This record gives sequence, structure tokens and C-alpha cells, in this order.
Amino acid sequence: MAEALAVVGIVASLAQLGNLGWQIAKRINDYQVSTKGVPSIYREISIQLPQIIDICTKIQKENETFGSSPAFVQVVTSCVQHVQTLDELVSKALPVKGDSAIKRAKKAVASVRLEKRLIELQQTLESYKSALVLEIGHQTHAALRPEIPSMTGPVKGTCYHLPPSQVSLFIGRKKILREMTEILCPSVRDPERPVVVVLCGMGGQGKTQLALEYCRQSQQIGRYNSIMWINAASRISIARSFEEVADHITKFKRAFSDPSACVHFTMETLERWASPCLIIFDNFDHPSQMKNIMDYCPKIKEVGIIFTTRNLDVGRLGLSLDVEAMEEQEAVELLLHHIRRPSVAESVEGARLIAQKLGFLALAIDQAGAYINARKLPLRSFIDHYENRKEHVMKHTPQLWDYRRKLNNAEEETSLSVFSTWELSFREMAGNKVTHESMSHLLTLSAFFSNRHISENIFRAHFEGHDPRPGWMHIFETDGKYDTYKYEDIIAELSNLSLLNSDASEEDAHFSLHPLVRDWIQLRMALEERGGYAIEATHYLTSNIRAELNAKERSVPRTRHILSHIDACYENCKRHIKSPMYARSGVLRESLIQFGNFYNMHGRHQQAEEIFREILKEDELGRGYGDLETLQSRLYLTQVYYNQGRYGECRKMLLEIQDKQELQPPLIPNTLRTSTLLARVCFREGLYSEAVALYQQALSGYATGKGLDQTDTLKIYEDLAMVLRNQGSHEAAIEYYHKALVGYEKQYGPNSFQSLKPLVHLADTYRNQGLYEKTLPLYQKALEGNEKQFGIDHLNTLENMVNLAINLRNLGRYADAEHLFSKALHGIEKILGEGHLDTLRTMMNFAINHHKMGNYTEAEVLYHTVLEGRERVLGLDHHYTWRTVECLADLLWLQGKQDEAERLAQRAMRGSRRQSWNKTRHTQRASERSPERNQLQRLAPPPRLRSEPILTHSIDDKIFPDMEALFLRALHRDQVNLRGNHADMLDTMTTLANVYVAQNRYNEAENLFTQVLEVAKSRYGLEHRDCARLILSLNELNELQGKEYDSGYDGFEDDSDEELPMTKLEI
Repeated sequence: MAEALAVVGIVASLAQLGNLGWQIAKRINDYQVSTKGVPSIYREISIQLPQIIDICTKIQKENETFGSSPAFVQVVTSCVQHVQTLDELVSKALPVKGDSAIKRAKKAVASVRLEKRLIELQQTLESYKSALVLEIGHQTHAALRPEIPSMTGPVKGTCYHLPPSQVSLFIGRKKILREMTEILCPSVRDPERPVVVVLCGMGGQGKTQLALEYCRQSQQIGRYNSIMWINAASRISIARSFEEVADHITKFKRAFSDPSACVHFTMETLERWASPCLIIFDNFDHPSQMKNIMDYCPKIKEVGIIFTTRNLDVGRLGLSLDVEAMEEQEAVELLLHHIRRPSVAESVEGARLIAQKLGFLALAIDQAGAYINARKLPLRSFIDHYENRKEHVMKHTPQLWDYRRKLNNAEEETSLSVFSTWELSFREMAGNKVTHESMSHLLTLSAFFSNRHISENIFRAHFEGHDPRPGWMHIFETDGKYDTYKYEDIIAELSNLSLLNSDASEEDAHFSLHPLVRDWIQLRMALEERGGYAIEATHYLTSNIRAELNAKERSVPRTRHILSHIDACYENCKRHIKSPMYARSGVLRESLIQFGNFYNMHGRHQQAEEIFREILKEDELGRGYGDLETLQSRLYLTQVYYNQGRYGECRKMLLEIQDKQELQPPLIPNTLRTSTLLARVCFREGLYSEAVALYQQALSGYATGKGLDQTDTLKIYEDLAMVLRNQGSHEAAIEYYHKALVGYEKQYGPNSFQSLKPLVHLADTYRNQGLYEKTLPLYQKALEGNEKQFGIDHLNTLENMVNLAINLRNLGRYADAEHLFSKALHGIEKILGEGHLDTLRTMMNFAINHHKMGNYTEAEVLYHTVLEGRERVLGLDHHYTWRTVECLADLLWLQGKQDEAERLAQRAMRGSRRQSWNKTRHTQRASERSPERNQLQRLAPPPRLRSEPILTHSIDDKIFPDMEALFLRALHRDQVNLRGNHADMLDTMTTLANVYVAQNRYNEAENLFTQVLEVAKSRYGLEHRDCARLILSLNELNELQGKEYDSGYDGFEDDSDEELPMTKLEI
């Protein structure tokens, strides 16, 4: 009775396992049909589950003893439990028909998160499968293995009917061939169902050649007794293929009453033989015309079926394998084989560039090889040939060509090129004439963007921003509104034809075109039509840019994709619009201005300069030098110069613009923006008083003017605050920064990118006051926001990173600061170049960090580079150059190179006396720049500063007058610009104290050391390393004077061998 119950229980468990397993496998298969790039774990699970079910069912039927044993029951029970868990995970990860876009996006995220658990479940189920086989024993295991045909030849009839168009040498594709073998030769198969593999991909990817290679390998090892190749392009081609198979079977030409009789004869023969059989349905691209395709398969136990298709819907017939581009190494090997060149480094690199240019498309690479051979071209010349005559290159086929196909039921085969294969897909678009033309327009227009990540936002923004909208866009419309679902339907249909790859898994729906498909679409239209599409694409992209700029939050990926589309659109304008008048035309001119500003905003200054130079050239020719539009174009160009650090050219052009604007109304926005930009240049050149006057003039103009942009006013608040901060007016600077911050937050929101910049500047001001702990969370918030808005490699983010690193350095966190400095310097130098002032600023601060860490060699190299750059760009007497001299002089002093430090200081001081300080004045008059030594006593106690081991005597009896003068000058500047507890001022004081020691002026040195130590104790406590070094310096100094110094703490060890450096001003 118990055994009977056990049998009933196991039958129920097997039924449950079967239902769940087949349900999961079907859901995965449906997902693979509709989605590109499905993770391999899903395919593995969909193959594994039917195998486990078949094994368990067969064991239970054929081995009743083991089928009711506790071991078998336990394995089945565990399998059921794991499959139930698997069902839950798959339900969370895979979308189903009817899911909203939001739900699909959530499931896409879940799919990534759950992939690791799916792998673990798959591995556990695989172990159960192995356990079943091992437990049964050798005899049962042998019974479960598939019947492998004898290598000595089949017992019954054979039929190998394959086309002659196999390539002479098949290269690569080992992974997908292995997957085909695993699917078509399972350990256990369902005798009632054929095993089906669907090879799906765009034309030219090599699906047919892949199927032929599998047939060749299978025939070679005797895997099948019969292999039949059916041309499934149409019903007529299928009938003809079966006639050829029948002739092959009978060994003579046999007459049949009709095509169905021929098919019946072939099926009956194969079923009578009842031996392993493989059928290939090649080019099955029209499933709607042949819904009964499976009727052409014999009803025998072991039959494998392969479909090759460009239509994703065919994937529902079996397990679909995406045939994508070749691997780079495979593509290079294929090309070198065709052109018969040796695999030397030069040839390999040339072949790699060609394969990359052709998108690693198998048929295109074959055609390239044929073209190169026919003309005996050097590899380096091919890309130029392709760029200048793409259509000719991609239509070239030799007389003996492996890629042929019967078109339109023709008797003779036609040689296929890459372009002709896609033309077939293009003609297969569904819908009535109007819909077909609109879909054609969409596909054609898409070819004038970048081929990657063509976002739905491009079309949505243009649809919603124009009235009336273009007529072809009716395909996206429902009740006069944009319909995302209709857009998805259109893209799905084009994707089914393998003309594009769609993806809705990210934050926005988008699709991509193979680069050669993009070229083909452009080339298939008349030359004069291409210019019209190029202009239309710029209009659509301009709508997208406007929508992006008005968004409260910006997306890094979206910005990058927009930049790549601007690249493509601008290149199309240059290539397809031959008239130089294009920059003058209204809408196109506006689009190009948007492109230039977007480039400039995101650090692409060279491209921005090229666009604005072109526009300015056309404006000056067509409108005249004094026209408002021409002046606006010049202003755009000066903004690029400013961002490039070309302040001299920027100033010259701004003054020319101002001369022309004197004839214009004084309060128009462009006049005020000219004054504002000139103020920024003055600030960069150190002319702070002039900058303040210009900013106040602009603010007055904005307050008086009507209808002017509030954003401009907020920007002036920021800029004016920065000047005030550099003048030492910190409280006034904070007031203006708060005004700007409140205004931006009110207008755009607290987390908007517009609000981040004044937040950074506010933090800078607190840092200048020595409030490092208060500053830290502001910098961190700003960096997080900038990374989210712009990405890690944007200039705003990198500059924010530098400021955070400076603050960390001031807090003594040198290792953290070093990491950020290194990252920021690499990124800024890449964007702006080595000689740009912002690059030099970052390099300077990186040098200071090395200085503090004791990495003197690295610091000295960087200081010399910065000094050379700043002296060249700004001159010796600029305060930034002075600060670099101070830091380098201090570093040389610490390394025992006092003579070299004195010579550097002497050169700087003499250069200052020769030059007019007024040209690059900071904030004081010349008479205020010679502070008396007794002014030092009035300094507020500064915060921390590291001290160095004391020098007990001057070298060669020199008293280092220029070192003293250099750092007295620096200290007075710091006293004006910085608060008394700022780290940079304390560094200056410590260096000056060391000079005093070398001059035997012990009392003055002691006074400075004591002031620095008092602040360090209050900030860090006596146990901090900086305090320890200062106390040791004071002890040495007092020993020289025969005095004792009591710090109130005697717990320090003498670590004087580990010199702790100090630094100068952060800039």
C-alpha cells in the first residue's frame, strides 16, 4: 500500500515538475524571440529543464524499482522545489505581453540583480541531473544516451543534399557551433517533438554559412544518416528543394503528379528509414506565408531542424540563437585569409581597422577581401576607398562568389552583396502604402544620426514641440497625442526584419543600426535627397537638445548619446550640403548654434570653435560686421576662447564687440553678456577691481532692463562672489553665493546641476576661512550631484573633485586626496590640454599634496612644469606664478638646496621690481605691499602647519634676504586674502620661521612656531603628528638658545628621521 502511495506521489511530483518546467522554458523562449542579447543563463535553463523532465519521466516508466525508490523520490522532490523557486525568479525578471514600459524597466533591473541566483539554481539542477544518471548505474545510463549512428556508415538509406555554396574555409564561430550541437544532440529527447534551432540575425552575418558548417561537421562524424537543405524563401522554392531531394533519394529524375506528392514521398521515405535526420530551412523570412512549415518535417524519433532567418518571430519555433557580428580576432583572420597576406603586425593592424570599420560583418569582410584582391590594394588604402566610394565597394562581388541565392523564384542564382541582402528586408515592411512610406521615412531619417542609441526622445521631443508636426509622424499618434506604444510597435516590426536592434531596458527606449546598414540607407537614395534628410535630422536633434536643457535633472548617458548624434549630424551637413550658405539659413543656423553651445558646455571646445567660426564667416559675408546676429556669433566664439583659456584673444574680440555695440541699445542682453564675459576675463587675469566694476555695471543693467533672463543675474552673483572671495571679502562673497544658491534652487530645484556650482563656490569660501569640516559635506554633495548629472569625466565634476581633494588635504587625509588629484588631473588634461590654466591649477595642487606626503621628487617635477606654464601664460609677476615660486622655493629649502631656493627667490624678486605690479594687481596698491616685520605680531593665531627640522646655521654665512622678502610678501598677501586659521597661511609662517632660524633670528622664529602650534593643538590635539613635528622644532630651537620648552606633553617619540613636509597656497 505504501509503495502504491509512493508511486502516486512521484507521479504527481513529476506532473508538477513537467508543467512548471515546460512553462518556464516556453516563457524564456518567448523572451528570447522578442529581445536581443538575452543573457546565456536563460538559454541554458531553457535547455536544461526539458532534459531533467525527460530523464525523470523515462526512469519512472522504464525502471519501476528505482522509479519508486527513496533516492529517486528525494531527487524529484528537490527538483520540484528548486523549479518552483526558479519560476518565482523568472516571473520577477522577465517581462510578459501587456507589461507597461515602467514595469519592463523594473524587471530589466531585477533581471540583472537576480542573474547570480539563477546561475546558482541552474548549477544545483545540473548536479541533480548528474546524480540521476550516476545513481541509475552504468546499464541504465547507457539506455538513456542518444543512439549515435555508427561511424562505419548507416544501416539504412542515406541522403546528403546540400548546396554547393559553402565557403572554402570557415573561420571562427566556435561558441555558437557548440551551442547548436548541445541543443540538437541532447542527452535525452522527446520522441514526439523535433529539436529545433533558429539562427536569427541581420543579412550578412553569416547564418547560412554557419548552418552549412554544422552540416559539414555532422556529415564528417556520421551524426545523421540524412541531411536535407531546403530553400525556404517561398512555397515554390520549398517545392523545388523537395524535388531535388527526391531525385537524390531515387538516383533518377522522378515525375510526381503535384508538389505535395513529392513532399509526401520524401517524408514517407525518411520515416521508413527511421534514422537520425537533419533538415535545414534556409532563408525562412516570411513565416506569415507558411504557417504550416512544421508539416514539412518527418515524424521520426531523431530529427533535428535548423532555421536561418532575419525574422525574429521564427524564434518561436524552437530555441533561438542570435547570430551577431564576428569576434575581432575571427574577422581579422577571415580577411587575411581572403587577401592572402601574412599575419605580420602591420597586416594584422590594418585588417583590424578594416574589420572594425565594417562592423565585423562576415559578408562585408568577404566583399572587402574581394575588392582588395581585385585591385591589389595595400590594406592601409582600403578605408580611404571605402569612405570615398562606399556604394561601389559594398556592391562589388567577384564572378566566383560563395554567396548566391535564387530571388523571386528565379531558376538561376544571384550573387548577393551586403546591400542587396538588406534591400530584401527593406521591401518586406508591412502595412498599407502610407504606413509603409512613413516607416521608410523613419528608417531613412534614423540613418542621419549616429548609428548607436537612437532614442525615442528624439522623435517624441520633435512631435510634442512642433505644431503642425511632420505628416509622416502620424504613425506615432493617437487622438492627437504622442503614443509610446505605437512607437514600440513600429520599432518592433523593423527589429523583426533585423534592420535594427531595439532595446527598452535602459532609462529610455532606443534602437541602433549596424554602421553598414546606416551607410546603405544613405546610399540607396539620390544624392540631392541626402541634404534634405541631413537638415531634417538636425531639426529633430535640436528639439531633443532643448528638451534636455530644460530638464531639471540631466542624465550622463543621454548627454553622451546627444554628443554622438551632434557629431553625426554636423558631419552630414558638411558632407551633403555643398552650398556655403547653409550656415546663414534660419532654422539650420539655429540648430548649429545649439550644437556649438552643447559642445562648449561639455568640454568639446575644438568642435564648438569650428562651428562658430563657420557661422561667423557666413554672417560676416551675408549680414555685415555690425549686424546684431554677427555680433552674437562673435560672442559665442569668445565664450569658447574663454573656456579654452585663450584670454588674450577673448579680451581683444570682446573689446571689438563692445565698440560695435555702442551703436546698439545699452540694455539688450547681448551687450550685458559682453560686459559679463569681459569681467570674467579680467578676473582670470587678476584684474579684480576692473572685474568688480564690470559685474556691478552688468547687475545695474539687468535690474533696469525688462524681460531679461534671471539666470544671467544669478550667474553674475556667482562670479562677483568669486572675485570678492579672492579679494579677501569673505562675508560679502558668502552673501552673494547665498543669493545665487537660493535663486537657482527656487528656479530649478535643490538637486539641479544649476544649484551645484554656487554650492561648490560657497564651500570654497568656507575653505578659505579654514572651516574644513564645515566644507567637507558641501563638496561631497556637489560631487555626487555632478557625477549624477554629467558623469565622472565632465569638467564640472573634475573641478569639483579637485576642490574636494584640496579640502581633504587640508584635513590631513593625503592618501584620499592623492587618489582624487590623480583622477582629476588625468581627466582635465585630456579635455583642456597640458598648458591650460585649469590643468596647471590641478597639477599645482597635486604637487602640493606630494609635497605634504614627503614625495619631494614627484612634487618638484610638477612644480617646475606648473611654473613654466604659468610664467609663459600669465607672466612672472602674476600672483598665481608667485605662489608657484613660493612652493618650489620651500620644497628646495626642505631638501637642503638652500642656495638654489635663494636663487629662485632672487629671480622672482628682481623680476617683480622690473615689472609693473599694476598690470596684474591683486587687491592692494603698490604702497601696501611692503609690510613691516612687526605686522606679523598682529596676526590671529593660525591653525595648523607642519614644521620641518631646524637648520642651525646659515650656509656660507648667507642670510637669504630674497627668501625672507619672498615669504614676507606671501604672508602679507595671505593675511589680506585668508583667515588666520587657514592652512596656507600657516605654511607660509612655518617657512618664514625656518628662514629666520637659518638667519639666527631665534626669537622671531620661536614666535611664529608658537603661533602655529597653538592652533594645531586646538584643532588636532597634542598627539597629532603635525603638533609633534612643531614641538620637536621648538625643542631644537630652544636648545640652540640654552632654554627648555615645555609642551605639557612628553609622549612623543623622536621620529625626526621621518620628515613631514609642508606646503604653500592652494590655487
